[in-house]
Amino acid sequence: MWTIEKLTKRFSMSDQQIYRRINAAQKPLDSHISRGEKNAIALTESGFLILENVIELEKQGKTLANAVQEVAGSLNDHDHTETAYEAFQNIETIPLKNGNNHYGTQSGSLIEEVGFLKGKLESKDELLDELKAELQRVRQENDDLKRSVALVEYKATERKVWWPWTK
Repeated sequence: MWTIEKLTKRFSMSDQQIYRRINAAQKPLDSHISRGEKNAIALTESGFLILENVIELEKQGKTLANAVQEVAGSLNDHDHTETAYEAFQNIETIPLKNGNNHYGTQSGSLIEEVGFLKGKLESKDELLDELKAELQRVRQENDDLKRSVALVEYKATERKVWWPWTK
């Protein structure tokens, strides 16, 4: 379950920003919201994916209302959790409505989606590795700069003698 606290950390937003998006996406999220202790809101994994799609569309420049409308339009009449569960139970026989209004088996579509998600995850892993290496380089550079500053400060505080005969 995704609590408001987890969502704020995940999306780097304030509580108020998360609540605003949840309220705006009330219709698509309705069956994915549960109430916890002290009436706290928690989203299911499917609800998290819906909210994530809304936020991604916002980052692409769409308004919150347009993003919610687009996500709601892209959702099937069936609940995502139900469809995914059914798909894995009987992967060869569940029909999927394609864009050309023909029905086909869902297995090819699921395989493509899993491949796409795997590629996306791998690219994010590569990006994370690059960021870790960059962080390590910046930390090393920071340490070097600290040493240089300390040396300059030490040299500045050394007392120089004013009489020439002791050199």
